[in-house]
Amino acid sequence: MIFGCIVLAGCAQPPLVLGQVDPERVLAPEEVQAGAICTLHKRASLPVSLPGLPVITAEINGKPVTLIVDTGAESSILTAEAARRVGVTTKYDFVRSMSGIGKSVRTGDAKLDSMRLGGVALSFPRVLVGDVSFNLGIAQPDGLLGASLLSDFDLDIDLPHRRIDLYDRLDCAGPRLPWTGRYVTIKTTRSLSQHPFFPMSVNGKTISASLDSGAQRTVISSRAAAGLGIGAESRVAGPELHVRGAAGETLPAALHTVRDLRVGGIPVRGPVHVVPAALPRDIDALLGFDFLLNNRVWLSYGSRRLFIQPN
Repeated sequence: MIFGCIVLAGCAQPPLVLGQVDPERVLAPEEVQAGAICTLHKRASLPVSLPGLPVITAEINGKPVTLIVDTGAESSILTAEAARRVGVTTKYDFVRSMSGIGKSVRTGDAKLDSMRLGGVALSFPRVLVGDVSFNLGIAQPDGLLGASLLSDFDLDIDLPHRRIDLYDRLDCAGPRLPWTGRYVTIKTTRSLSQHPFFPMSVNGKTISASLDSGAQRTVISSRAAAGLGIGAESRVAGPELHVRGAAGETLPAALHTVRDLRVGGIPVRGPVHVVPAALPRDIDALLGFDFLLNNRVWLSYGSRRLFIQPN
């Protein structure tokens, strides 16, 4: 599991303020800000493979690279081996620290000659390069595609149909989505590192959560779990589990069943991992890849909204 907890050294984290479900019911498309002037412009459609996490093919310096789409990562990163292969310089503009959970890795901050996503050229793309690995068992991806580059767009994440569509980033309050059927709208609060925070309901109590497509399963910190009454009686019997952080570290994890877990009123199915460590940016939970496999999600960095449509 990749938590996507990349933090630039010396960057202060802002205080956490939760977003809101807006409103507390499912909306039909015609009900969403009918008066707002929002014109959607689709830029690209990215085919997605699913070897345990969402993986896309991009182009860096004219050469193909495979990247995990990680909405929980603050920065985008290449492995040192991939950087050498695509001709990324070994003389970096800055030295950064990529912090995982209990581990930190020194990385270089490099400006790329060029980068394309689905044929769309990115403006002034930068990535971190470090001695990290992202082995998914079948293949070795070349790196992570994080918020530093993803936040230039609005993302239509449709993993049930194995694609992610990129739209021009919109700053208006209510984009009219090109979806049929009903969906939930959630107002979020964005951190300085571009991460949207929103409320999650667990057993009738509200905690803070962030969308993390780089986490294989939805994760709750042990501190939050204790406050929610998630204890030994809900633990799933089985062998000891471990999860993997962004810097390559492994942590023990316990699998728990949760009586009622919801985002915007939509149930989150299946057990969750509880980890004995603080999560990135001191949030309570990460809504992971398991949720995205069963729900279509539109992540709007500009309007600070999350739209969710159950599959």
